[in-house]
Amino acid sequence: LSQIKSWQDEVRNIPVASEISHYIIRLCDAVRSHPEIDTAISNRGSIAIMRLAQAIAKMEDHEAVFPDDVKRAFLPCVFHRLLRGEGEFGQEESNRRATAVRMVLQELRDSVPVESVFSSQHWFCTDLLRREPRFPLFVLLTSHVTRPVAAGLPSA
Repeated sequence: LSQIKSWQDEVRNIPVASEISHYIIRLCDAVRSHPEIDTAISNRGSIAIMRLAQAIAKMEDHEAVFPDDVKRAFLPCVFHRLLRGEGEFGQEESNRRATAVRMVLQELRDSVPVESVFSSQHWFCTDLLRREPRFPLFVLLTSHVTRPVAAGLPSA
């Protein structure tokens, strides 16, 4: 039991940048505003997406949660929340509805943009700065990063 608690603590300690949190919120807002979906994703649902993304990041040995971790977490966290009350339909109708919901969620996941700050150069530079704080910042700022690299670093 203590090993499980330790794993849970390790997952919770995987950093989640504010831009990642905003991305999760935009995904949930897209679900809420979609005309074919009549259920909103609650705050608990968005937290579940974040926690699963942290777990995925941990399993993939990432130093932080990346947008692809969120994309992988989105469907499993949201899908079952939108299929409540499926017992009132027949099996065939439930299967059709589940397929339609899955397709809509995949479309939403693929259509909600990830902020351009999440370029591979940004993550590379951010990780490099964390490991090598004396690395010349001007070299990083003059690379092809869309925003200053330091934007993703925690304030001192």
